[in-house]
Amino acid sequence: TTMALGALGVKTMAWLQPDATAVHRDWIVRMAWLAPENAEAFEHLAYFLPAGRVLVAVATSAGLVWAYELGRRRFGARTARWMALFLALDPFLAGHSGLLHTDALQATFALLAVLLVLPRTEPDPALTSRSWRVRRVTLLSLAALCLALSGLTKTLGLLVAPGLALAILLWGEGTLLQRSIQVVFIAVLTVIFLLAFYPPFWVAPRAALHSLFGAITYHEGIGLRSVFFLGEMRRDPGPAFYPMVLLFRMTPPVLFGLAGALFVVSRSRRRAADG
Repeated sequence: TTMALGALGVKTMAWLQPDATAVHRDWIVRMAWLAPENAEAFEHLAYFLPAGRVLVAVATSAGLVWAYELGRRRFGARTARWMALFLALDPFLAGHSGLLHTDALQATFALLAVLLVLPRTEPDPALTSRSWRVRRVTLLSLAALCLALSGLTKTLGLLVAPGLALAILLWGEGTLLQRSIQVVFIAVLTVIFLLAFYPPFWVAPRAALHSLFGAITYHEGIGLRSVFFLGEMRRDPGPAFYPMVLLFRMTPPVLFGLAGALFVVSRSRRRAADG
């Protein structure tokens, strides 16, 4: 998805400024390869970068608007507004949304996939059995598409799939058998979307699949390198690493909100236990 938006950015610049685009593009296509020390090449590539960054910002912003609409139907308007506000002001998401990079796009598609499978807080009594099935198939299809786009942005984006399946089984609509069928349906459709929108698969299927699985191995190798944690370099930082990193990555309003939510849930449970 990042490469697709970058390519669309090149096309946009070619439409807006055809003469200048031709000069930069002709220089780039004559390169044998790109090396980090090739400063002149990056000057030509930088000409196309702003358009790609704008398109990533537009895509993530549109995803945030859609997330608000989905959240409004599932959690209510007030909760959805707070969710959208915290996401829009989150420094990591906002920062990455202005870059031609993978993280903001992957987070946006993964969030939309989760929201699409969650049930409404209040079922619509006007829905007939047939209408319910049509709506559910549509939502699951869109969730499969977003999940596939998350994986196409970065292969690790598919790691949200087990949580998605668990959410459908625990909180999805319908009987347990219907929810199990929904999980199988979204899994099959995700694979279809993943391969349908992956251009290398069209021309060399085996090599394309090898590339996808190779990306997982590559990211696994990067994740196993030594990191600096609690004053020393260590290969295995231990179970405290991710919770501590999460605390530093979350903004103070989100941390206070989580603490308040835990307090409210705990108080509600005590009241229920007291009868």
